Amino acid sequence: MTTDKPKVLFLDDESSILRSLRRGLRRHFRDWELVFEERPENALKQLDTLSPWVVVSDKQMPGMDGIEFLEHVRQHCPLAVRILLSGETDTDKAISAVGVAHLMLPKPFEMEDIVNSLHAAKCLRELPIPLHLREEIGCIDSLPVLPAVYQELVSYLNQAPDPDSERIAEIITQDTAILSKILQLANSAFFGFASPATSAIDAVVRLGQGMIKNLVLCAGIFRQDSSNNTYEHEQLCRQAEHVAGIMRTLSQEMKLSRAEADHHYVLGMLHNVGGLISGETGNTERNAVISAYLLKLWGFDSDTVVAVLYQLHPENAQKIKPMTLRLHASTVISHAHQIGGDPLAADSGLNQPLLSDAGMLEQVEQYLQADTANQ
Repeated sequence: MTTDKPKVLFLDDESSILRSLRRGLRRHFRDWELVFEERPENALKQLDTLSPWVVVSDKQMPGMDGIEFLEHVRQHCPLAVRILLSGETDTDKAISAVGVAHLMLPKPFEMEDIVNSLHAAKCLRELPIPLHLREEIGCIDSLPVLPAVYQELVSYLNQAPDPDSERIAEIITQDTAILSKILQLANSAFFGFASPATSAIDAVVRLGQGMIKNLVLCAGIFRQDSSNNTYEHEQLCRQAEHVAGIMRTLSQEMKLSRAEADHHYVLGMLHNVGGLISGETGNTERNAVISAYLLKLWGFDSDTVVAVLYQLHPENAQKIKPMTLRLHASTVISHAHQIGGDPLAADSGLNQPLLSDAGMLEQVEQYLQADTANQ
């Protein structure tokens, strides 16, 4: 765990913006070192001595824009979380512009978004990730970013006291690729609807607002990589959906609530999201670490992040939660299915003693028996 003082560097050529940030953040981060610069050349000099945890830059600036500046940050301070402030309204242009940023926030911004991003950065430093992997992740020149539709949906859900399903459907419909993926997932056998969902409003009403929000994230994140290696991309998508289905079914077998089953489904969908930038389609330690890093960066809760981080070796977690064991079992079962192996074999990687101690092994065995009978 890093023990040095948290530091953040802000770059914006508008002095009024910097004054607003200084006033708004002072009471939230009294133990942080907050540095504000109006000129990119001055901010670059700060990088050598400050070693910031977070760098927040405006996109539109004279001389050197925010993309170019954050590229310097990526090369010289790979451990820093890079945040871009942009008023860009063209979704495709915005996505293509922020490959060098970890997060993109709209401008004008909400102070709460800045505060949450800085808290997330601090949590990232506390994850038990080796330094060499942190630097490797920080140097990656193309990161998946939170989809614009997802950000708009989250903003609406946070602000509306009584969110309207039709308005949610309108937001989703803005991106036809994301909508089509959501409809595909909503109509999968794991949700068991008697008739197909054929529209955004059908999906919202049936799945609920929380589930829809997370599926928009899943669909949007995986969509960003579709222009790269198509075969590997499809492999990642299929693996994610397979693990998600197993997670949901196991959750139902274990008598969890619908909300918990939905959460486990989303966890399965995102368990290997790190493969989008690691280039690894299989379950590897490196892929798990990158996936956990991204989920913490995007604001997921600690239990979810820990489950992803220790999905291969739950015994290494400081505190072993049931969610971690369910994801562990689901990923091992999915891998065994892919290679035609037996999940219960000694060399499968399934930690049967841990599952047994948690009272889950019998339920996993029952799931596998039922799965075999249905094939």
